[in-house]
Amino acid sequence: MDISNYTTEDFLLDSSFREWVLRPNPALNIKWERLIEEHPGKRQEVRLAREMLLNLSYKKHQFQSEDKTVLWEQIRSNLNKSKVEIPVVPIHSKSTLERKRDKGKRDNSWLRVAVILVIALGMGYYLMPTPKELPIEIEPDPNYVERVTPPGVKAHITLGDGSKIILNANSKLTFPKPFDKDKREVFLEGEAFFEIAKDTLRKFSVHSGGLETIALGTSFNIEAYTEGSCNVALVSGKVKVQDRGNSDRSDDKGTTLSPGEMLKYNPKGYKVKAFDEESVLGWTKKLILFDNTPLPIAVRVLENWYGVKFHFVNHPEKKVSFMGRFQDETLQNVLKGLSYAAGFTYRIDADRVYITFHNPQNQP
Repeated sequence: MDISNYTTEDFLLDSSFREWVLRPNPALNIKWERLIEEHPGKRQEVRLAREMLLNLSYKKHQFQSEDKTVLWEQIRSNLNKSKVEIPVVPIHSKSTLERKRDKGKRDNSWLRVAVILVIALGMGYYLMPTPKELPIEIEPDPNYVERVTPPGVKAHITLGDGSKIILNANSKLTFPKPFDKDKREVFLEGEAFFEIAKDTLRKFSVHSGGLETIALGTSFNIEAYTEGSCNVALVSGKVKVQDRGNSDRSDDKGTTLSPGEMLKYNPKGYKVKAFDEESVLGWTKKLILFDNTPLPIAVRVLENWYGVKFHFVNHPEKKVSFMGRFQDETLQNVLKGLSYAAGFTYRIDADRVYITFHNPQNQP
């Protein structure tokens, strides 16, 4: 599907897009997230189209046949006019407003708006004035279960097939209830460790960070906190990892991992290398292990682990990496250990941590 030339109106006319906005499900989320990632220049049009759809009232409206007749008569009448004012649906699409038009040519862009209005009415909605900040509540899909862990909380989950999962902090796992007869499929945002129950008739697939990880009976860790990036570390058994966008291609064989191997993926590509099990799986055993860990990643780990938010009074002059091993320690003890080597002071105020680095110019 190519959306490179889509305008805001094109998105509104796309039935799959409307379904994704109004009645989302994991499959549609995967499809449209991938399309938007592939066409980042279309984010503005997507945002405007989404806002317009969400501002359609969910109250049913009976669109009588005589109303349709009147509307289409107005459309036919206005087709013969060179200038048309549209008082009903003001679409402020940047692409539409900046579109160049030759002098003397009829401006029929309003016709697309009329068609959109007809579609909206045909869907059983009517347009109404709404505030700019309109809270929208979308009912969850009753066929799927969501397990969400906030920062500072981890969860142990046992699925219906007997598979066991440890869900790390600040993560979300979505799965159907029950699994389909021919497959087992879950969707991960964040990090989790999987112990998959063997079932030779149904593969187990994890969709995360642009990848699909396929297993039959095995154990592995997936970390996908950063959008578009994903690390898959295999502990036992075998898994096949493939690009989610190519998972429906018969010629896509993916990459098969052996125990002790990790696949590191980002939008530029991927690489397979050996990994240290304690470093990758330490979080499942209450172990924080920093091994030349950059400051941003260390902060993310500590925020997720302890449910706090870091605030920097100033920033270090040079790049800072951390070394340290902390087994079931308090946040204060962790910060005390890191502060000596990295040269900073800290203050913990409830769920906020304030960090001040000792840069040379700040020394007495």
